[in-house]
Amino acid sequence: MLASLGGLIALGAIAAGSTGIVLDQTQRDPNGYLMTPSRTYSTITYALVSAGYRGGTSNDWFVARDLLGTVRIRVQSTRPVFVGIAPERDLQAYLGNVARAQGSRFDSRSAYFLVRQGGAPNSPPGLERFWSASAVGTGRRTVTWTPQAGNWRIVLMNADGTPGVRADVSVGARMPHLLPIAIAVLGAGILLLLLSGGGLYLAVRRRA
Repeated sequence: MLASLGGLIALGAIAAGSTGIVLDQTQRDPNGYLMTPSRTYSTITYALVSAGYRGGTSNDWFVARDLLGTVRIRVQSTRPVFVGIAPERDLQAYLGNVARAQGSRFDSRSAYFLVRQGGAPNSPPGLERFWSASAVGTGRRTVTWTPQAGNWRIVLMNADGTPGVRADVSVGARMPHLLPIAIAVLGAGILLLLLSGGGLYLAVRRRA
């Protein structure tokens, strides 16, 4: 029983390690980032707000700062938009009474964002000084950010603070340690598979 369970865990580790190696070697962009496919996000409200990065976790999945390395956000829009990363406390003060769509997961599609009612922001986002990293304009804009301790969120708004936000967004990270971690997981999976196979062989031999 234990040998069979170990074999299943080993196969999972081998699959995960192999996937990590393939991603690291074939899916990085010219700057070395692993990026998600570009996805269109839109809302009739004044802002799109991501789920929070909270001191190493992002709501439902673990995000290690050292594992991610530098984070990059790419935004493509035909009208001037603002994309920024800021402490959650400052965003709450700025957007607390503003109509916005907020994600419940880090990778939520805009159709699943929770719409919070409210009015217009008191000022365009670019006038605020609490952003840790930001970019503004038309066409392709890129934000690069090194994760820090604390509570953080990504915000997408029109540069002039008007409602009806729409842009194509891609998020990624350098993940500098992905290859050695993937190799270690693959090696551990192969070793566990050999041990499990040996255990199954001994069990069958005893019964025979």
